[in-house]
Amino acid sequence: MFRVSKHNGFQKPFQLRLSVRDEIISRRKSHRVDCNLAMSTMRSIIDDSLPFTFYDATSSEKFDGKALKAFLQERDLYNKGLWRHLCSKTKSKGLKFGAMCKDSQLFVLCRETAILQSAPSSPLSLDLPLEHWLDYYRYRGFELDSPIAGILHYPLTLYWIVTNRLGKLYPALFDRVKQSGKIQVHIIGAEIEADMFQAFVECGHLLSPIKLEMHLFGNEISKEVDGKKSESLQNVSFILHSCLYHEFQLDQLPFPEVIIGFNAGLSAYPSFKKTIQKITEKDTAFFCTDFCLESVMHTKEVLQDFNLGRVTETICNPFHSPFRIPAPELEHSCFSNAFVFAVQSNK
Repeated sequence: MFRVSKHNGFQKPFQLRLSVRDEIISRRKSHRVDCNLAMSTMRSIIDDSLPFTFYDATSSEKFDGKALKAFLQERDLYNKGLWRHLCSKTKSKGLKFGAMCKDSQLFVLCRETAILQSAPSSPLSLDLPLEHWLDYYRYRGFELDSPIAGILHYPLTLYWIVTNRLGKLYPALFDRVKQSGKIQVHIIGAEIEADMFQAFVECGHLLSPIKLEMHLFGNEISKEVDGKKSESLQNVSFILHSCLYHEFQLDQLPFPEVIIGFNAGLSAYPSFKKTIQKITEKDTAFFCTDFCLESVMHTKEVLQDFNLGRVTETICNPFHSPFRIPAPELEHSCFSNAFVFAVQSNK
């Protein structure tokens, strides 16, 4: 999300933040709906065929905050490790984003933690990547009743953007990544992502031998970890910046091949303009994910209103979260990182 002030709270991924929800409802009432985008994205309704044994329950309209709590308690995950971020009510008081970055027990699940601590025995090819959760679970040896996808949809979404969307929309950048053996990624509006170093190491495992350097920006990141760098033993570095993206002296950093805003909800934040303007000055790839189709439609609309850019084809993310976000006032189901699109300059 693009942060305007620390009071614009983004309770992600479980509770759809009010600012986005209210913006969608307001724009719907004014009938400012882009019919062309609506028709094209209707073909991208969220994938209901995820392979998990629990998915019928967690994607149901009945899956609300109480159901999530029961789900986590049954698996002894409630208010533990990264799982505490799934619902705003489970967050520990006083927890600052970035504070858990190097906690060794973030995944909690013993078998999954053991698997994720080691790189896969057979590396993948960038030209033959994993395409969906079933591929990934089989590759890593997870059982289909494992809820670890509830955490790993962030690094797997990054992996899919790099291996699928980057090559199709920005083939020259993708070729440069393959030839150089490294990729610079900027994550903007970071919150819980700042705690997910261990999770993003898995993206490094999947991209190996490509070296992955990530810079995360957000004014909800703790000042205590500003500038802090974490590195894996192999190919991942992870640097935190407690500020808005457009406030940082970006010429201090290497050129980013990819910039990503997870669950962006751009239309809810009018002052995101400075960030977008900063990004579109660069000849780089800018991707966003979003919870639902309505939010994507209104992002396109606000970009047009301010002549800031255009939204490319919106694609259902095969690595979206398996946990439905309750938002009965919206027309379509909501999931964290449900849809992926690129924002491109009008130039």
